[in-house]
Amino acid sequence: MNALTATVAGGKRDEKIRGMELIAGEATQFRGVPEQTDQTRGIVNALLDTLQKSTSDPDPAVATWSTFLTAVQNPAKRQAIIQALLTEPDPTRQMLGLLIANLQTPEQQKQWATTALAANSNDMVKLYANGMIEMVELLARQPTTAPADAGGAPATAAPAPPVNPVGSGEPPKQP
Repeated sequence: MNALTATVAGGKRDEKIRGMELIAGEATQFRGVPEQTDQTRGIVNALLDTLQKSTSDPDPAVATWSTFLTAVQNPAKRQAIIQALLTEPDPTRQMLGLLIANLQTPEQQKQWATTALAANSNDMVKLYANGMIEMVELLARQPTTAPADAGGAPATAAPAPPVNPVGSGEPPKQP
């Protein structure tokens, strides 16, 4: 773990980013341990602290990716990170803010997308924000249950698809 932390702190750009990805994966694995102990929680906190420290890396690519991973891994910091990214002048960072917003509830996603539209002139960001709003509105129009069957009992429908088309965690289905 010390070698990984040292690489993230002082390696080359590609080494830092690969190290941060490994740290994020390890944090996810340790969180999945069925019986959490003080030791596993301590390891997760140490891993998240390493990610957080990298958000101020002098290399903008490293700092940006660390900010993204911190938001994904640490829900308590997510709102503030989204707000910070959406107010950045760099459209790439704004897009990451919108991607992170997809981890929020549909209503929060719509609010973040509306915020991005109001404050943005970049075509890519506006297109993505409009798409987010359309997906939330489409989801809102879908029924959560199917009509009642002939006997009057309500039939349940399949669960609604995730609002975020890129973040479902499932590989795309082949036609």
